[in-house]
Amino acid sequence: MSKEAFSFQDNITKSLKGMVDRANAMSSYLNKNLFKQYQKAQIARFESENETETGQWQPLNTKYLAQKKKKASKNSWPGAGNAIMIASGKLKDAATARSQDYLKLVTNTSFTVSINTGAIPYAIYPGVMRPFMEFSQETEDEFSKGITDFITKNLEPHL
Repeated sequence: MSKEAFSFQDNITKSLKGMVDRANAMSSYLNKNLFKQYQKAQIARFESENETETGQWQPLNTKYLAQKKKKASKNSWPGAGNAIMIASGKLKDAATARSQDYLKLVTNTSFTVSINTGAIPYAIYPGVMRPFMEFSQETEDEFSKGITDFITKNLEPHL
């Protein structure tokens, strides 16, 4: 019987393949687990008007608050115009990834979520005085702990 192919895989090649497989597992972790942590932190932020993160958002000025309440009554906005950073709910839904107006990029080594400013062009303005895409050190530490635990459990034994 003739042999039409030759295959050789040494220990280095096997080890490298294992590393690639485990790196792919990392992107899966980031996409599933870290994304859920991100959503939970963002929902808590909007419900607490940022108290759970970097401190209470600056109050609305009285003139804008009156305009917002008037628009809210005509448009059935959530919070009746009283909630800071929530008028129509589009920005909150995008920041909490509860709509199609957010962008998510996950690689084997990074995780990025942003607001689709094509869909919500005003999203670039409120974050100046009331940051909604920055997290407290405590929240970032929780994100890091999850990643570290995953690496320790799934990747380090193979190194």
